[in-house]
Formats: sequence, structure tokens, C-alpha cells
Amino acid sequence: MEKENQYSESVSEYEEVDLRDVFNVLIRKKKIIVFCAAAGLAAALVANAVLPRVYRAQIKIEAGSFEELAGKVEESVGKTILLADIAQLKDKIEQGAYGANDKSSCTLKAAAASGSNVIAVTAECADPSAAKNLLSQVAQNIIAEHDKTIAARRQTIEDQVKNYQANAEEIKNSFQYSADRSCSTERYLAASTLKNRIIELEFALSRLDGTAVVLAPTVSETPVKPNPGLNVSLGLVLGFFAGIFAALAKNWWSNAKN
Repeated sequence: MEKENQYSESVSEYEEVDLRDVFNVLIRKKKIIVFCAAAGLAAALVANAVLPRVYRAQIKIEAGSFEELAGKVEESVGKTILLADIAQLKDKIEQGAYGANDKSSCTLKAAAASGSNVIAVTAECADPSAAKNLLSQVAQNIIAEHDKTIAARRQTIEDQVKNYQANAEEIKNSFQYSADRSCSTERYLAASTLKNRIIELEFALSRLDGTAVVLAPTVSETPVKPNPGLNVSLGLVLGFFAGIFAALAKNWWSNAKN
């Protein structure tokens, strides 16, 4: 037991001596630490001065929707469907399908909350005007593409409405030529069904919502890159630790030579 206590005391004393020696070495070599910290600070300042300024702009676009048509008289109107899958739309935006390409100096990013049809598009460019114009171009191209889909759906629904109206008018005109009362009742019910479907289709027409911009492009007043405060902090911290390492390494080298 006594031996274990003596051993632990000697170990703790050895560790205290080591830590004290390290601290003394750092005090003696403080010039190296200060020099490295100053070098890190200078490098950060140079980076802040040399790195290009990057501005960020953002726009929010709400994808349009339409009513699904089953193609049958009994099932004319169905669930609401978005004009574009949000995940696919996000990928196409970032790949430059609606604006920027690989040769552009601007970068595009898109994000959307889960279950939302609103997508936020961000552009980072050296020129704030270029970022704003790029987002406007992206929005216009998306809206133009979706408007074609809306126009096609509208034409399909209007054609169905005309077809149902013609059928209903034909059944109505045939009433006067029918002497069979039961047959007239059936035709009357068929005409009523067609009228109901026409009302549903007209409602579907009113539910054709096109894609629109819900938040106009906004540009940051100050550059988002580089970050002067962050760069200076990183330069000082990295320079300080580099100075500690250099001081300890130099002390070890001197002891090894002696």
C-alpha cells in the first residue's frame, strides 16, 4: 500500500513537473507564439482583401396545381396534383436547367420544406445585380414551363365541358321525340348527370392555379463571403496553436542536440 502511494505521488509530481516545464518553455518562446499568431492574423487579413466578394439573393416560388381528371363521367374530378414534383424541380434548378450553367460564375441552390409547394431559390454571385437578374430569369422560365402545362389542362377540361354540353343538349332535344315515359326519365337522369359533371369540370377550371413568385428577389446589402470576422478569428487561433507547436518543437530539438 505504501509503495502504491509513493508511486502515485511520484507520478503526480512527474506530471506537475512536466506541465510546469511546458509552461516555462512557452513563456521563454513567447516570441515564436506571438510571431505565428501575427502571421495567422496577417494571412486572414490578406485573405479578406484578396478573396472575391460574394452576394446572396433569394426568391420564393410557389408551384401551381390542378385537379386530376379520371377521364370518366362518373369520376371527372379527383385529387389535387402539383404542376411539378418539388424534389425534381429543386434538382433541375441546381443543375442549371432554368438559368445558370457550369460556365456561370453564380451558384444556385434550392430548398423546400417537407410537404410544402413553396421552394426557395438562392443565388450567390460576385455581382448583386447579376444574382437578382438570375433569380428573375429562373422564375420566368419555371412559370413559362408550368403555364404550358396549365394551358394544356385547361384545353382538355374545356373540350370535355363542350362534349358534355353537346351530349346534354342532344338528350334534351330527344325528349320531345320520345313517347316512352320510362325512357324519358332515364334520359332526364343522364342529362342531369352530365350537367353535374359540367359543374364539376368548371370548378376544376377555377382550381387551375399557375406557378407564381410569392417573394420577389432580395439581395444582401453586404457580401456573405468572405466573412472578415470569422477569417480573423480562425487566423488568430490557428496561428496561436501553430506557435505553441513551433515553440515546443524548437525546445525539443535544442534538447536533443544537447
